[in-house]
Amino acid sequence: MYGRKKQYVRLSNVSFSITPQSEIAIVSSSGSGKTTLGKVLSGLYQLKTGTILYDNYPIEELSISTIRRLVQYVPQTPFLFKDTILDNLLYGLDNKVPMEKLNIFAI
Repeated sequence: MYGRKKQYVRLSNVSFSITPQSEIAIVSSSGSGKTTLGKVLSGLYQLKTGTILYDNYPIEELSISTIRRLVQYVPQTPFLFKDTILDNLLYGLDNKVPMEKLNIFAI
């Protein structure tokens, strides 16, 4: 039970499997628990009940660095550093990106 309104459980009886190396998107109406699910799957929230398994290993047995390698979570709220748009687009990249590719990112 997470979120601003603590009087009700946002997620209940959720069960699914994700094929290794696949990409998924969680899409649903506002307030349905998408953000909570993303944070639980990425280890940012801990469950009070239930189990999350990665390759049959409970999430509690995995290091946070292992979970970060397994799950890439993109939050709903964008974050920009107090810098130029160009530097925000390039943040975290090991090598320089040609301007032609940056134009594609900026669309």
